[in-house]
Amino acid sequence: MKISFDVRGNKKQLEAAKAWVDKTTNSIAYGGSKNCFSENTLVKTNLGYKKIVDISKGDYVLSINTKNDKKEYNKVLNRFSYGGYTHSNNFCVFTLNNNLTIKCTENHEFYFERNWISAIELARRIMELRGEYRQEIFDINKRSSNDHRLQGKQNAFNNETSIRRKRLYENNSSERQEEYKCKDSQTCSKSVYTKHNGKITSKPYRLQPVKQSGGEFGVVYTEREYATLCKSRKNEKCCISERLQTEKPEYWGESLECKINRKRSNRNTEKIQTKNIHKRNVRDRIQREGINDKRCYSKTELDSREITLDEIQKIEFETSNELIYDLNVENNHNYCVTTENIIVHNSGKSFLGVNLIFGDAFLYPETRYFIARKTLADLVKHTIPSIHEVFKLWGIADNMYKYDGKNNIWKLHNGSEVLFLDAKPIPSDPDYHRFGSMQMTRGWIEEAGEFEKKCRDNLFISLGRCKNDEYDLYKKLLETCNPAKNYLYDEYYIKFRNGTLPDNKKFIQALPTDNKTMTADYYEGLLETLDQNGIERLIKGNWEYDDNNLALFDYNKILGLYTNSYVEATGNMYMTADIAYQGSDIFVIGIWNGFVLEKIIAIDKISEVMVSSKINELRLKYGIPISNVIYDADGIKLFVRNSAKEGFLKGARQFRNGSKAYGNENYQNLKTQCYFKLAEMVNKGLIFIKDETHKDIIIKELSNIRKIPLNDDGKIKLEKKEDYRKRTSGKSYDYADMMQMRMITEVKTAQEFSVKWL
Repeated sequence: MKISFDVRGNKKQLEAAKAWVDKTTNSIAYGGSKNCFSENTLVKTNLGYKKIVDISKGDYVLSINTKNDKKEYNKVLNRFSYGGYTHSNNFCVFTLNNNLTIKCTENHEFYFERNWISAIELARRIMELRGEYRQEIFDINKRSSNDHRLQGKQNAFNNETSIRRKRLYENNSSERQEEYKCKDSQTCSKSVYTKHNGKITSKPYRLQPVKQSGGEFGVVYTEREYATLCKSRKNEKCCISERLQTEKPEYWGESLECKINRKRSNRNTEKIQTKNIHKRNVRDRIQREGINDKRCYSKTELDSREITLDEIQKIEFETSNELIYDLNVENNHNYCVTTENIIVHNSGKSFLGVNLIFGDAFLYPETRYFIARKTLADLVKHTIPSIHEVFKLWGIADNMYKYDGKNNIWKLHNGSEVLFLDAKPIPSDPDYHRFGSMQMTRGWIEEAGEFEKKCRDNLFISLGRCKNDEYDLYKKLLETCNPAKNYLYDEYYIKFRNGTLPDNKKFIQALPTDNKTMTADYYEGLLETLDQNGIERLIKGNWEYDDNNLALFDYNKILGLYTNSYVEATGNMYMTADIAYQGSDIFVIGIWNGFVLEKIIAIDKISEVMVSSKINELRLKYGIPISNVIYDADGIKLFVRNSAKEGFLKGARQFRNGSKAYGNENYQNLKTQCYFKLAEMVNKGLIFIKDETHKDIIIKELSNIRKIPLNDDGKIKLEKKEDYRKRTSGKSYDYADMMQMRMITEVKTAQEFSVKWL
């Protein structure tokens, strides 16, 4: 049995597939979206056409069920935004017959001939079929094509005579296309070819390698050029083949070849019939003028339809840093763009995971796999459609698998099993030990950004324990995700960015477009997920920015803390100290001049007897009045308490986190009140941090702090510190605590100047 994985032009999926079959990698983090449109792209909704930038979560958009061709409106589960500012993206711009334009990233997939095809692959096929390489495609914005094969084919056209009679160019100038007379006296202009006298034997989307009759206008490949094309096509696939047991069950049949590469051989068989066979066969061949090239759609068909080759009049490549958008649509995972209602695929990474997990399950009998998600309901709702999509492409018959909905197990004909796992925490097993005792071959965590590290670790422990030695399978864990601030950030992204990621781990940032001409700075500009408040993303991408709408601080304003040099030092010196002892959190001291944080001192470990003396030493060094020293009084030990009464800390201001908020304001406690005041001042750009020594950790701490929704008591609250630790691999926010204590003077002063009505 042979399974080949067609990456459909997505080189990031190819990279992930290669890591899946190597003997080094055991953990693969694959994150980000690959599909995006410009903000002005129109999307068909149940209320009419709306720009994609105006689509909101919960809206209903027109989509098609590819199983039965039924048109229906489905809910938008999320809208994503990427790029902007320093983030450049490569676009394909298609101009249609009616002057409509579709501008999307090169990897976005269109519905074409009942298959999904990337925009860059669609452009390549159009140029192959028409035999013309337009100069504007390569010269737009003074850059070469991002696709090396397209660039290579342009170079080949510059060096060899590959088109009979004359090559066609369509420059950016508006010069009229010259007409040419062919041997049979038919007029040939752009995109029009004379009928070939001989039998056409071209394979789908491949140009015929045999030269056409002399004197006829058409496309001819030189031997070297055709060999290069074939070689590049072969290299695009990641093939996984293994010899299985010679004895197969009777219902398995004499042989089976499941192909993920969507070749025509998978369709129009006895079991899988293809509609409009004649029309499809005509489109498979070299394009020429004739009645069969005309695509007519009734009004009903125009409700949603696939894109066609003959309606595309011009293709341009552009590089731009504009914001781009995509949708995640329930059930069908597609939607319709432009007033022509052209079907496009939505954002998602499930296709990769389904291919890898079920590909192994079909290849290796009696093996076991898991697909885990935070909630089982989401797994059933969003992953099962992807499974059926892949099964359809492979030609998997109904009797080759069975889904046990009661136990959430996929049972295959060869004895292999794929389990759906509900990974939500339960009170009886807070550490997820239930997963560590399983015996699995390989696994996949869907939406890993929602997982705790303890859950992930126990799932990983279960791998490599079911027939791995028998089939020589290295244990593998695939983790698909959108960028998140949990363990993925620390264990994958940071190490990848710093070049310290170990060999057994692979981080693949699936960007909207993979631009090989970018510098190393490009890798720091990762994808940014638009939060529900529509805040723009910039600089670091959403691996640095928390996309949760409960985030207390605006990430852009956090970055501004280090550029707000206009904030003036008033000469009023303050010290704030978050006290910690040996074995506890970090002891952090901040020296303030007004609202300019001039110096930050962090001490990893300090003894109890040294706390007060260190504070006094720094106070005298920077000339800070004892009344302007603010320290964390919660949990201080006996020596510090005595120092507060009679020693160095006498006269300093104690900060008690759990004390009542000033002015009877509706905050849970003083700490919450001060954090909200700090967020207000940060978001208004009223604080400047002059000392950049601890910049990265301060940005990370502030961007991770969250409020929680109001509950029945109506109190404004912050997320508990233990919940913060779970999300951030056990980290605390000591630097942020030091900063929020500076706000005690502001919240207290605000109450002293209340207005009294007489």
